[in-house]
Amino acid sequence: MVLQCVVGSVEVYVQTARRDYLYRLNSSKEYLFLEALDWRLMQQFSADAVLVVFADKSFETTIYVDSPYRLVTSSSAKFR
Repeated sequence: MVLQCVVGSVEVYVQTARRDYLYRLNSSKEYLFLEALDWRLMQQFSADAVLVVFADKSFETTIYVDSPYRLVTSSSAKFR
């Protein structure tokens, strides 16, 4: 899965089995590549945000992580 914020900005909180990350997408030249086992939360959308999601196959609930690995807190991750 690939995320691109073509207009505006959005924060993407990502948990892998080991670590937490926080990304800010605010340029149409930036792409965020995610694995199926990465749990993610899109948040803090600007009023004009347009987020595009590219995927190589149709969504299947059985191959995506639908719950966080750990408790999500504001201090869980730092921007990368």
